[in-house]
Amino acid sequence: MNDRRVTVLYVDDDPLMLRIVSRYLENNSFSCRTASTVYDALEQLQFCRPDLILSDYDMPVVNGGMFRRHVLSMEQLKSIPFVYYSGTTSAWFLAEAEELGVHVVSKLAGLDKLLDLLKVLKSRFCREEAAL
Repeated sequence: MNDRRVTVLYVDDDPLMLRIVSRYLENNSFSCRTASTVYDALEQLQFCRPDLILSDYDMPVVNGGMFRRHVLSMEQLKSIPFVYYSGTTSAWFLAEAEELGVHVVSKLAGLDKLLDLLKVLKSRFCREEAAL
């Protein structure tokens, strides 16, 4: 597999989660940019294109679903894999995630489960990049 560090944009309104998750990803061969609001994330997306977007769902003002819809409306960003890392697990949430093409990992499942999914997505991304 390609050893290039895949860049993740992680969005969460909880500063402790931002620190814990970003350190964990960086210690596992990912490069991680963080944003504490969707507005901050959208500003970053104007200047950099991450390989993956990781987002909490329950955030004030603009939630993860609204964020995903905005990303989907932007031609240059809509193909970026999107993952919810959230404590939300209700049926409507999971149905909306499926409708929006979002992968879901519950925060209750832990960081190892998140890392497993991100490694799969990284592998796909690196294969696609190598085919170009």
